[in-house]
Amino acid sequence: MPEKTTWGASCAAITVLILLVYYGTRFWLNRRNLHFVPELLDGYDIKNLPTVSFVFTHPNDEAYYFSPTLEILKDFRKARPDLDVHALVLSKGRYSGEEDNRVLEIQSICNKYNVQCTILDEPDMQVGQKMWDKDNVSALIQKFLNQNDSKVVITFDKDAVDGEPNHVSTYNAVAETKKQMPDLRIWTLRSYGFLTKFPLFAYLQAIFTSPIACVHTIGPAYQNVKIHKSEWSWTTSFGLFFSSYSYVNIYSRM
Repeated sequence: MPEKTTWGASCAAITVLILLVYYGTRFWLNRRNLHFVPELLDGYDIKNLPTVSFVFTHPNDEAYYFSPTLEILKDFRKARPDLDVHALVLSKGRYSGEEDNRVLEIQSICNKYNVQCTILDEPDMQVGQKMWDKDNVSALIQKFLNQNDSKVVITFDKDAVDGEPNHVSTYNAVAETKKQMPDLRIWTLRSYGFLTKFPLFAYLQAIFTSPIACVHTIGPAYQNVKIHKSEWSWTTSFGLFFSSYSYVNIYSRM
């Protein structure tokens, strides 16, 4: 009987410890979410918020990789609707003859988050395994930013999530834009390494890093990717479930 009692007490203690760690971590990350946008905009006049612009490569980037960020921005804008958010998508995603559907799909997501979306369709910036011309793409980005008076940019980092050439080209063009517009503030989505590709390790990393945007469910990413019906398949949900980008976005300043 004493052995059973000891075993039961140990199980109960472990359960309580796990719950404390889980809810403690969740509480801490929720507090970090409250500081996400203020950290992005630190130093700007809080009474006159700057325009924030995403620079995406293809339609669906926003859903697969940036859903946590979109969610936290949406929550912030409930209190500060004067924060203007734009998105520049550098291509229509021309493949499988679905480019028109992809445009409608990303526009639906932009409408969902009240983001003003601009989608380019340049002949030399189509989907493929080749790098885009850095200077040409940078010129288009600069034009977009000037038109919208954007001061803050959110985009991929140098590893570009998966190293896909078009994604890397986007980073290179934004880096070139920074040279031409030195006052521009650029935040890059940190690409995950081997371990942090798994959500548990991404959460652990997020505890000690900032700025971060974090959600605790696959819901936002799942709902956003499902809007992209032209590329949805039953296997997509499995990839989303095990992708850290569905839950945690960590940023570095360029």
